[in-house]
Amino acid sequence: MNLSTDVIEQMRVQFTAEALDLLIELDSALLSLEAEPGDSSLVHRVFRAIHTIKGSGRPQVSSTSPSSLTRSKRPLTWLEKDAWLLLRT
Repeated sequence: MNLSTDVIEQMRVQFTAEALDLLIELDSALLSLEAEPGDSSLVHRVFRAIHTIKGSGRPQVSSTSPSSLTRSKRPLTWLEKDAWLLLRT
């Protein structure tokens, strides 16, 4: 699929705006979780924000390198595991 530079730029701007909102939500949930460890609703908020960012960041154009995508998602995977461990303790 070949997309014009304008379409790709619009997608990038949209993703950036949505990701920023989700990062604010993630930050809020993590701060709340620090004050209330073990609150499963907060852990679910963390997971939901992470998964949404991860899913929204999937490339819609074939020019994106799979290896760069994997590297960019790796820290989110670590954060997911940390959140899961918090829920289990």
